[in-house]
Amino acid sequence: MKHFKTFVIIALVTFGINTAAQAQKVAHVNFQELLMAMPETASLNSEIEKTSKTYENDIKAAAEKLKAKIKRYEAEFKTQTQEENQKRQLELQQDEQSIMKTQQIARQDLGLKNQKGLEVISKKLQIAIEKVAIAQGFEYVLEASSLVVKKGKDLTADVKSSLGL
Repeated sequence: MKHFKTFVIIALVTFGINTAAQAQKVAHVNFQELLMAMPETASLNSEIEKTSKTYENDIKAAAEKLKAKIKRYEAEFKTQTQEENQKRQLELQQDEQSIMKTQQIARQDLGLKNQKGLEVISKKLQIAIEKVAIAQGFEYVLEASSLVVKKGKDLTADVKSSLGL
């Protein structure tokens, strides 16, 4: 019975030490903060902004052209045949649809550029986080924004340092 008590005490102490050691292998990082601090993200945002301005200018020019055409057609309405006015109305509708399609294409293109760019940047950041975690002996790194209690090691500054930020 005495040996059994000793065995139970040793088992409890060993389990407690293992649990404490495992708890030390978890860290957290603020992924969004790191992502926004990366120069690649600023470059991507700048590129998207530039492309967005180009689309915006093209759409604005097409809208102004349509507006001028509408004004001209309205002024000529009484001097044109009903058939010609119907053709013009159809033409204006097609021009308007073309502008809306261009807007839709612009949104899709900008979204796709942003998504693809962020995938590349996120992958680079993921690799940096993994390298820091391995170097410091952490097996798990959690996203800090999803944690309620953050008493573990915060690797954000270490990852920034490893990226030269």
